[in-house]
Amino acid sequence: MGNRTFLSVTNIDTVVVEYEHVAFETNNFLAPLWFCLVSQEQYGRYREQLLASWSLVQPHLEDEELEDLPEWSAFSEALVWHIPWVEASMQMRESLPVTLARYPALSPYMSDWLETLYSHVQVHPSPVLHLELSQYFSFSGDPIPYLANIEEFLGGWWQPDESSFDYLDHITNSYLLGGEHHLYRVRADSLEQSTEPDIKVDTSKVPISAVKKPISKRLENLYTWLLALLSAALGLGAYLWTSSSWLAVFAFLVPSLCIIIWELRRRPKKAAKGKHDHTFPSSTPRAIAYYNHISPIKLQGVQAVDLDNNHLVTVPWQYIMLAQVSSFGHIEIKLDAKAESLYPSQLNIVLEHGLEADYVVSAIHSISQLWRLDRNGDGYS
Repeated sequence: MGNRTFLSVTNIDTVVVEYEHVAFETNNFLAPLWFCLVSQEQYGRYREQLLASWSLVQPHLEDEELEDLPEWSAFSEALVWHIPWVEASMQMRESLPVTLARYPALSPYMSDWLETLYSHVQVHPSPVLHLELSQYFSFSGDPIPYLANIEEFLGGWWQPDESSFDYLDHITNSYLLGGEHHLYRVRADSLEQSTEPDIKVDTSKVPISAVKKPISKRLENLYTWLLALLSAALGLGAYLWTSSSWLAVFAFLVPSLCIIIWELRRRPKKAAKGKHDHTFPSSTPRAIAYYNHISPIKLQGVQAVDLDNNHLVTVPWQYIMLAQVSSFGHIEIKLDAKAESLYPSQLNIVLEHGLEADYVVSAIHSISQLWRLDRNGDGYS
């Protein structure tokens, strides 16, 4: 069934992370978009904690009861990343403008990925993001190559250059970049709540008990052997009873088919059409090429031209309410009412060297919405 990874969102006081909290998941790979959440300080703490817990596990690696030892439990818990939303949003405000300016084709995927993430974040007063990567660790079985693999993804968000996304061979799609999306579905007992809670800043540490421990490999192997024995017994019994090889093959596959159906049924159902619906980018692979020309996407905001005086103006992200492509192919931006008097009324975003307007609009939407969601971005100077 593969080695799955999960990005979940809970409130800081949540005791156990359940499948219903999952916003994204992957099967046998890491999603590059997830790592825009991780700062260098976050990664440094994670690496230090992981290597320290691994040093306590190493003397027991040959122990048959390894998975029952407290040292292994501590290491399994150290594999899970807990990132308070306030830290994640701060990192994204620094990394998204730089990376999307260099890789504009990422923008539509990032915009839809963030919309799914926001659907989970906005329902918690003090949200915390959890990156459950323990199953992926089993590919290497050693922290050093595991961490090296993660560092390859982090480089694309810390210091993006022309080789940042070479591991995707410049071809990707929505699933390979962000994983399978699970929009948050409001429970029946809270449908009457029509207002979205504010995002509160809380840097408290997440209790380690918030992690739901993964099923041990030994137990997984036992399940696999039991499934094989059951399939063999059913296949042999059907053949001896009917002398039909086709029925025997069908009987052999029945347990596997039942498991597949159960896996599909336990996944969250698609959300009903409503205000959270949006169109995901096409699953058709597209090129994610490096853009080495001048971009209007800057760290602090969008660079536009004042048509009245013909000089450049940088509009901060927190002031931008909307961006759209006009009928003339230009990009128009709508400012917050409180900021309209601070900037010229005639602003135009100039696109050079074949930069696509849709990419720039998606980037503006992603970054400006992030600023508006964060309480730190509400003020005006």
